[in-house]
Amino acid sequence: MGALAQAGSLDLTFNSVGYDLNFTNHYSQAFSVLIQPDGKMVAAGNHTDGNFDFAASRYNPDGSPDISFANNGNFLESIGGDDWCYSVLLQPDGRLIMTGTSGERIAVVRLLTDGTLDSSFSVNGILTIKIDNKPSEGRCAALQPDGKILVGGQDDEDEIVVIRIASDGIIDSSFGVNGVAYSGVTGSPSFCNSITIDHDGKIVAAGYATNNMVLIRFNEEGFADNTFDSDGIIILDYDNFIHEALNSVLVQPDDKILVGGSALNDFLLLRFNEDGSADTTFSQDGVKMLDINGGQDFIHGIALQADGKIVATGKSEDNLALMRLEEDGSLDNSFGNGGGVLTSVPNSNATKGNAIALQEDGKIVVAGAVDSGDFKFTVFRYLSDFATGSFFPEEQAINNTNFQLEIVPNPLATSATIRFHLGKNSMVKIELLNVYGAKIKTIIEKDFSEGNHLIEFRKGDLPGGVYFLKLSTQSLFSTGKMIIR
Repeated sequence: MGALAQAGSLDLTFNSVGYDLNFTNHYSQAFSVLIQPDGKMVAAGNHTDGNFDFAASRYNPDGSPDISFANNGNFLESIGGDDWCYSVLLQPDGRLIMTGTSGERIAVVRLLTDGTLDSSFSVNGILTIKIDNKPSEGRCAALQPDGKILVGGQDDEDEIVVIRIASDGIIDSSFGVNGVAYSGVTGSPSFCNSITIDHDGKIVAAGYATNNMVLIRFNEEGFADNTFDSDGIIILDYDNFIHEALNSVLVQPDDKILVGGSALNDFLLLRFNEDGSADTTFSQDGVKMLDINGGQDFIHGIALQADGKIVATGKSEDNLALMRLEEDGSLDNSFGNGGGVLTSVPNSNATKGNAIALQEDGKIVVAGAVDSGDFKFTVFRYLSDFATGSFFPEEQAINNTNFQLEIVPNPLATSATIRFHLGKNSMVKIELLNVYGAKIKTIIEKDFSEGNHLIEFRKGDLPGGVYFLKLSTQSLFSTGKMIIR
C-alpha cells in the first residue's frame, strides 16, 4: 500500500504536483470550473495577448491537457474588445456554455463537445446583449432543467438583473420584462456574482450593491418572490466603510440556502431557511465568520459534499485558502490544519482560488490564478478525505511492514476476510467508510495480540459500490479500498 496523504493535501496524481498553470505567456485567470461525467475537468476564464479573450481548458483526470478539445486542450475566442468569461456550464448533451462580458455587452458562447463554436447557437455560437441597448455586464450563470440559460449581471443603471436565454440563443421574452428580471437593487457599483436554481425553479441571486451584501430570489416568471423575506430581497451591512460581498450561492438538498463571501475582511458563510430567515442550526445564528490569517480573507466559491460538509475556497492575503466545515458550521478538524489549508505556489507572489467543484470520488478541484509577475490561469486538485493506501506517522515509517491490511476476495459478492498483522499487542478498531470518508459503522473494536489476525466481514444489506475499511490502533492506521458487487 502507498502513503495516505492528509485530507486537504494537494493531489499529486494531478499533474504530479497537484496543480497546473496554463496560458503562461500572458496574464490569465480561471474563474469557473466543472467536472464532466467522464471525469474530465473544464476550467474557464480569460487570457490576454493585447486584448482580453474568453479562455477555456479541458483536462484529463490525471491533469494532462485533453488534446481532443479545441486547440490541444485550450479554447480562445476574441468576441470584441476586452472579454471576461466568469462562468462555464455543462449541458446534458455535453455542450459547454461560457458567459461573461465583452466590452459593454453581456456575452454568451456555446461550444460543441470538441471545443469548437456551436453554429446552431445565436450567430456562429456567440450571443451578445445590451439591456435596453445600453452598457451591460454578465457575471454568473445557471442552466435550467429545460435547457434555458440564466445570466446574472447588471445594467447601465447598476441594477442587479437576470436574463433568460432560450437554448437556441434567443432572449426569452416571456421572462420578466422582455427577457430581463429586474431586482430593483442598485448601487455604485453593484454586481450579481452568483446565481442558482432551487428545487421549485425559483432563482436565487447573490452579490453586492455599493458596500452591502445582497441576496435576491425571483420566481420562475422573473419577478421578486415575496415569499422570501417578504419582498424577495435580503440586504446585509456589517460595516458601512468596509467592502462586503456575497460571491457564491447554492441550494442544499433540504432547500436551505448557503452563501459565501466576505465581511469585515473575513471569510463569511451564511445559511438561510427557505423563507429567507436565518438558519439558527448553522453556527447558532446562521452566520459563520473566519479570520484565517489575520489579514484580508475572501470566499469566492463554495460547494457541498455528499455527506453535508461544506467546502469553501478563496484567498487569505496572498494565499489560496481552502476550508471545510461540518454541516453545523463548525470547522472540520480532520481537514488540513484544523479545518483548512493555505496554498502558495513556489516562486509566486500570490495564489488564489476563484471557483470550486467536487469530483464523484470526493476530490476537490479549484480554479484560480497564480501571480508570478502577472496572474496565470491555474487549476488545483486536493484530496478530500484519504487516498487508497496506508499512512504511517514518520516515526513509525521504518516499521510499516508490521502493519498491513488485506481484504480477500475483493471485489466481494456476499462476504470477505479482513486480514491484518500487528507488530505488537494493540487495541484495534475497524470501521466501514463510504467513498467520501464518512463512517457507516464500526465493524470491531477490541484488543488484539501481536501477530496475524482474520476477521469475517459480511455485506448484509449494503448496496453495491465502493467502500473503504479503516483499521486503526493508538498510533497509526491503514485503509483499504473494498468493492461490493
